[in-house]
Amino acid sequence: GVQIIDLSGLPTSVRHVRNFNYTSGSKNILRSHTIDIADGFMYLNGCANWPPGGTVIFDLRNNPENPQYVGEYQTGQWVHDCYVLRDTMYVAGWNGGVYLADVRNKASIRTVGRIAYSGAATHNVWPTQDGRYVLKTDENSRAGDDVKVWDLAAQPSTTPVARFTVNPTVTVHNVFIRGNYAYTSWFNGYGLQIWN
Repeated sequence: GVQIIDLSGLPTSVRHVRNFNYTSGSKNILRSHTIDIADGFMYLNGCANWPPGGTVIFDLRNNPENPQYVGEYQTGQWVHDCYVLRDTMYVAGWNGGVYLADVRNKASIRTVGRIAYSGAATHNVWPTQDGRYVLKTDENSRAGDDVKVWDLAAQPSTTPVARFTVNPTVTVHNVFIRGNYAYTSWFNGYGLQIWN
C-alpha cells in the first residue's frame, strides 16, 4: 500500500504513521507504481490491483493520515506516472502516449487532449510552469531514447517540436522541471543531466 510518513520532526526525526490500503470490491491500491501529490490530493498511478491500472485519487486536505477516496481516472492504458499542474493532469499512458485531463472535479475527471505517436512507451511526463510545453520520456527505443518536447498550442500533432539526448543509444528514464531547467536521469552511466 502507501506508507504515510510524518515529516514534521525534521531535521532530527521522522515518524512512520501507518501503511494505508484502500479496497473497493475486488480492487485495491496495495500495489501502486508511482505517486504524485498536488494541492492536497494524492494521485496513485498504475495500481496493479485496480484494473486497468489508471490513477486512483484521494483527498488529503482534512486529514493526511486518513486519505479519503474521491475518484479515479482510466485511460484504458496502464498509467506509469502523472503530474498535476493547476487544473490539468498530465498522464504518462504507457502505450497510449500522453493524456491531458481536466481534474477540477476529482470524481469525474475527463480527457481534454492526447499526444499519440508511433512506438509510444510513455514513462514520464512533465509540463513547463506556463503549461505551454510538455517534456516526456519513453522507456524503450521504439520511439527514440531521447526527451521529447511537445507544444500544446500545436495539438493535435504526432511530431515533437524538439528532442534532446546525451547519447542516441542511451535511454532516458525521467524528466523533471524546476524553473527554467529540466533535470533528466539516464541509464548506462550517464546519471543526471541538467538542461536550460
